[in-house]
Amino acid sequence: MKIADQINLGVIQFDNIYNFYRTTSTAFRAEGFGLEISNVPVPADYTEPDKVYQFPLEYNDRDSSTYRLAFSPDNNTHFVRKGYRVNEVDGYGTVITPHGTFDCLRIKVLVRQTDSIGNNNIPFPLEVTQTTINYVWLAKGEHAPIVEVQGTVLPFNGNYNATQLRYRDTYRNLNPNAVEEVDFSRITLFPNPTVDAFAVEGISKPELLTIFDLQGKLVVQKQVMNSETISIAHSNSGVYFVQIGEGNKSATYRLLKLK
Repeated sequence: MKIADQINLGVIQFDNIYNFYRTTSTAFRAEGFGLEISNVPVPADYTEPDKVYQFPLEYNDRDSSTYRLAFSPDNNTHFVRKGYRVNEVDGYGTVITPHGTFDCLRIKVLVRQTDSIGNNNIPFPLEVTQTTINYVWLAKGEHAPIVEVQGTVLPFNGNYNATQLRYRDTYRNLNPNAVEEVDFSRITLFPNPTVDAFAVEGISKPELLTIFDLQGKLVVQKQVMNSETISIAHSNSGVYFVQIGEGNKSATYRLLKLK
C-alpha cells in the first residue's frame, strides 16, 4: 500500500513510498518497506515490524507498540525510521455512506515517528519528527477503513489539526498504480470561513460535492456548478471536509463554519 508520495530530507529524496503488510491471528502489521531513489526501486525489511492493529479489537481496548527499520540506499547514506503507536478503540456504531451502511469500531491512532538520515557530506544525522493522530472507522469483513480522518499535533500549542479525509468508497475502483488524490489547484471555497453558505469557484462543469463532519458523518451530497451557493446554515460550527469530484478525479478541502 502506498503511504506517501515523497520523503525529502534535504540530502536525499525518496519517492513513491510503500508499506507491505501481513495479517495474522494476532495483528495486522507492516513488515516490508519500499521506495524509489532516482526511479530505482529500493526494498527494505522492518527490523521491528509496525503492528498497525492488534487483535482482537473490541470497544475500550488500548494497545501500544514500537517499530523500526533501517537501510543504506547507497554506500554514503543510512536511513532510519522509528516510532511508536498507541491505538485506542474509543467508539462504535453505524456509519452510513452513499454506498452502504456499516457497523464500525472507531479507533484513535496516535503515532510519533522520527526519520533520521546520515550522510558522509553532513557532520551529524538529520532528523524529522512528527506526531499524527488519525481517527479510523473499521468494519468487519472490509479490508480498508470506511472513513479515516488524518491530522497532526501543532507544535506551538499541542492542538489537533485535521488535515485530510479519506473516504473508502471514493477509491474503491481505483487502479492500484493510480494517484489517490488529485490536486485541483484551480478550485477554491468562498467564503472560507463561512457563517451559513459558501460557493465552489473554479470548476468548469458540474461536479459531485460531498461534505463530511469530523466524525465522518455525511452532511451534504449534491451536484454543484461553478459559483453555486451551498447552504450549511443548519450545521453546527466547526471543521468540515468538502470533497469535489469522484474517483481518481477528486480533491478534499477543509471548510470552517463559524456560529
